[in-house]
Amino acid sequence: MKTSDFFIYDASAGSGKTYRITCEYLCKLFKQDEVFTFQNILAITFTNKVAAEMKERIIGALIYFSKLDSKEPHQSLLHDVISETHLSKSDIQKKSLRILKYLIPNYANFEVSTIDSFNHRIIRTFAQDLNLNQNFDVDLDVQPYIEQAVKNLIEDVGKDEQLTEWLVEFVHYKINQNKSGDISFDLKKYAELVLNENNYTALNQLQKYDLKDLKAQKNKLVSQLQDSEQHLKDIAKCFFQLIENHNVNASDFKGNYISNYFKKLSNGEVISQFKSKWHNIKETELYNKNTSASTKEKIDSFRPEIEDLFLRSKDLCIKHTLTERILKSFVPLSMISQVNLHIEQIKAENGILFVNDFNRIISKHIKKQPAPFIYERLGEKFKDFFIDEFQDTSTLQWQNLIPLIDNALASSHNKDQFGSLYLVGDVKQSIYEWRGGDPKQFLNLSLSQSNPFHIKPQKKVLKDNWRSAKTIVEFNNDFFYHAADFLTDSNHKHLYKNAKQTAQKNIDGYVDIQFLPKQDNKDLENENRINILQQIITSVKNQGYNLSDICILVRKKKFGTQIAEAFNALENPINVISQESLLIASDAKVQLLTQFLNFLENPDQNTSIDFAMCWIKHINVNPELHHHILSNTKNLKKTDILKYLKTFELDFNQNIYDSLSLYDKAEYVLRTLYLEKHTNAYLQFFLDEIFDFSKKQSKNMGDFLNYWDDQKTRKSISTSETSDAVKIMTIHKSKGLQFPIVIYAHANFTLADLTKTEDWIHLDEEAYGVPYVYENISESIKDLSPSYNLAYQENIRKEELSNINTAYVCMTRAIEQLYILCEPIKGKNTSFKDILCSFLKQQQLFKEDQNQYTFGKIISKTEALEEKPNNLKIHKFHSYKAQDFYQELLAENILDKNKSKAIAFGQDIHDVLQNINYASDINNLKIENKTINLIKQLTEHNQLKKYYKKPWSIYNESEIAFNGLLFRPDRICINQNKAVIIDYKTGKEETSHLQQLTNYKNAVEALGFNVEEAILVYLSKDFYIKTL
Repeated sequence: MKTSDFFIYDASAGSGKTYRITCEYLCKLFKQDEVFTFQNILAITFTNKVAAEMKERIIGALIYFSKLDSKEPHQSLLHDVISETHLSKSDIQKKSLRILKYLIPNYANFEVSTIDSFNHRIIRTFAQDLNLNQNFDVDLDVQPYIEQAVKNLIEDVGKDEQLTEWLVEFVHYKINQNKSGDISFDLKKYAELVLNENNYTALNQLQKYDLKDLKAQKNKLVSQLQDSEQHLKDIAKCFFQLIENHNVNASDFKGNYISNYFKKLSNGEVISQFKSKWHNIKETELYNKNTSASTKEKIDSFRPEIEDLFLRSKDLCIKHTLTERILKSFVPLSMISQVNLHIEQIKAENGILFVNDFNRIISKHIKKQPAPFIYERLGEKFKDFFIDEFQDTSTLQWQNLIPLIDNALASSHNKDQFGSLYLVGDVKQSIYEWRGGDPKQFLNLSLSQSNPFHIKPQKKVLKDNWRSAKTIVEFNNDFFYHAADFLTDSNHKHLYKNAKQTAQKNIDGYVDIQFLPKQDNKDLENENRINILQQIITSVKNQGYNLSDICILVRKKKFGTQIAEAFNALENPINVISQESLLIASDAKVQLLTQFLNFLENPDQNTSIDFAMCWIKHINVNPELHHHILSNTKNLKKTDILKYLKTFELDFNQNIYDSLSLYDKAEYVLRTLYLEKHTNAYLQFFLDEIFDFSKKQSKNMGDFLNYWDDQKTRKSISTSETSDAVKIMTIHKSKGLQFPIVIYAHANFTLADLTKTEDWIHLDEEAYGVPYVYENISESIKDLSPSYNLAYQENIRKEELSNINTAYVCMTRAIEQLYILCEPIKGKNTSFKDILCSFLKQQQLFKEDQNQYTFGKIISKTEALEEKPNNLKIHKFHSYKAQDFYQELLAENILDKNKSKAIAFGQDIHDVLQNINYASDINNLKIENKTINLIKQLTEHNQLKKYYKKPWSIYNESEIAFNGLLFRPDRICINQNKAVIIDYKTGKEETSHLQQLTNYKNAVEALGFNVEEAILVYLSKDFYIKTL
């Protein structure tokens, strides 16, 4: 009888884990006779991009195996599949053809998706059971709801007496911490905490406490503090009574320490720290050297009573300090609970869920159901599971999957074949713990310290490195082996001590470490850093590399911003692509458009000057005209300014503007400023933002401008990888990527810096009234109680692993050259620089007066330089006058009223539209002019035209198999993980049309796409559209 397969793949950076998953997946397909095996395999990845890449790899391999494609990349994969399945090439070819024949038409059941997509399906399936609106929306952008929740909370001040009292106390709490009295920033931080899955356990247990309960518990703690303060005074009184009874003076005690201690207690002071040597009272002499023998004898006679009084008071002081801390934390607890309440209210009012709700809902309501019942409702049965990037899987995600996996592993499916589980990941690349990832799960599983299943896993370590050159691999092997000695946790030490890889690339490679000297001020430090970066980039270019081969990695976004700004300010600027350079709001044309819209909506001196400054820059007028323009826009009324702008041929009509929709207002202003003639990708993305806002939130321009002011630092354009520019990104963004040249800039950190760390601490609920408090974590808390000490030690371990992992991810991105620019850092605790210096000493390379150390040798790039565009272009942009365009949408001169002709026309128009991917395809059609006019009206419609342009990939009349049925939407537009469905109708509107569109939407979402819009287009006498 065959046993279940449970494999754990420990896949270090560059070890080819995606290749391994693809190989194992294909072997599963080929080992079964059933061609629909792919329907019983669930592969879970971390991002939609990775899911799409894995699907592409699997299908690409099947095409290659079936001899439909003669490309070479899958040759080694074919060899491994044959070796593991013991099938012949001929068998593999036949099976590949058969699998493709059934997989393509049933693509919806090809289950390679993110955990969020899979969870979304489960919740959609159980929506009615959970009393959720069947048409609930999932919103990925939580920020607007956080803003609204905080706004609503603050507006409740004065209406709710208890809330008002707590908010006032919160302001005092912040001021006492030397923070601003502005509470909105902290409330938004608490809102983000509420939405973070890491806080689910604590928040779930705190839900039962409302403001009234917290007030009652707080009063109890205040009473306890008063009692303990009186008890301490009583103990002090006992001490002084004791020494008086024995005729001993306070001055007879050594250094007056003990007598001063009890004197403070008698005055109502509570001691919070016990770090002095004499505090170890059982080991301390209590009297001075010159104390008389008789007095010493007296003190010794009642020493046990003194020790007892001290130890009792010490325990009381520590408990008092702890209670005081807990009492203070009631204030943020009250705010956290209220923010949570307001967010839930907004979600309910808007009929939405957030992605991070999925795991919580499944954990609370669904996972308790029997696995067969869940499968039955889903309409499918999984017996094989692949989980990629398992180190980033959260506790709830894993706990929710365990029942389904356990059922598969324990059940016999066919010919005594049981299910299987493949967990693939690398604890060393766990850098997303702040958003739910729990590396401890993977570590404990791989070390056999925990296992939720009845079978023991087989651990496989992928030791080969296929990414980096030999010198880089060997340097990282040696460095991280040495760095392991600085880690506190024994499991973490073991992890890095056993992480050595074997390089598979046949090139030498180069590593360069530079220690940047500490400068007198920040400006000199920045200047020195930029000079070194320039030197490295110049050297690399001289070796034959392109700018696009170089990536500068930083730990924090602000460091990348500083470098990008410095590069742009150079006499010969260095082209960069960074998060900031891709911000929509960074573009001058977008700024001009935004400022003019701001001026139109809020005409005052500030907005008029802001617009004038942008306008001057845009039209590039002579400097002597600057003053003239500013003076003519500074103090004039709005109507006078608009009249003045006509001298520059800016013909703006307020009445036309007021009559238009939100989106059309933006396009009208764009044309007024003649920006449609000089458009770019930034403007297009900005207009898309306006369009999306008008569909989902509000149709008011003022509302959009407020939204944009908050969101402009977050919204970026998408770009290709072809621009010849240095990439600048955070290490977190670089995970999963690789670059020929990597420069680790600002390379320094404290290994365990808890300065800004906050965490939940578990309490004795009976003693303190609540099960958890949210506290600052620092060394000062570790002696307060065992739970506080546990929280401190756990955070030390987590911080150490997170920081060393971040360095590991950064230093394993390089293919050919790695540069480490180590910077000075303040503080006494162990830093990255300390670890580097220690490593160099261990290698017997370190010298006090040496700042640069190199390993390997530089080999010039042999490939010829490729000419790559250094800017982002949009090929064509159409802007039409809405007031004229709406008149042209009538199709009454095209559609015949005769029913039979209408049916024929409907078929003809569908046939034409089936051959149109993009608007440019219309020119290739040989059809009547009136049909061309209709098609043009469709492709140029304000709300539709962007879906007839790139970058959307188009699938016309494509079949989708879903829930046992075949669906064929007229048009599906795909862009990365986003999808838009368009269905054409030439007859009268019917209720069945919306149901049909809903079916299409569900089928496309089952493929793993986020359907942004589902649109019905009625090509009838009254041309109009409807959306779900």
